[in-house]
Formats: sequence, C-alpha cells, structure tokens
Amino acid sequence: MATKIQELCCAGRDGIVGTDDDPCTPAHEASIHPKEADVAWYTPDTCTSNPVCAEYVQALALNTCPSTFIESELGRRIFTDWYASYRL
Repeated sequence: MATKIQELCCAGRDGIVGTDDDPCTPAHEASIHPKEADVAWYTPDTCTSNPVCAEYVQALALNTCPSTFIESELGRRIFTDWYASYRL
C-alpha cells in the first residue's frame, strides 16, 4: 500500500517517482507487528493537486484497509491531509 501511494501520489511534474521534484516526504515507520517488516512511507505534501492520489487514499482508508490507517501514524497523516483538502 505504501508503495502504491508513492507511485500514485509522488511522481511530481516530470511523472517519474524518485526524482527531486517529487511532492512527498519520505518517512520510516517501525512495524507494530513483530513478524512484519518496517514500512517506508512517502507522505504526499498535499492531495489537493492530485485527484488520483486523493481518490486512492479515500478508497483505501474508508473502504479497503481502514485498519492500516488507524494503526499507522503516517497512514493517519496521509488520510488527514486528504480529509482536510476534501473538506475545503
């Protein structure tokens, strides 16, 4: 899920993920489950400028995987950003 958010939300103006214009902040989160790997999140600086990112975050958080967003501080930040821009 974190990788897909990076792909959909972080490509920047050049359309390529991993370059200097990516509008995301990388962050590392330790897994709360001992047998699972840590997660490398890429938190979008804003979802308002990328409707594909906003729709994906909304669908995941509200329908597909709400537990991930509840359990993860970084997931909650991504959802909060979407929710704040949705409410504007």
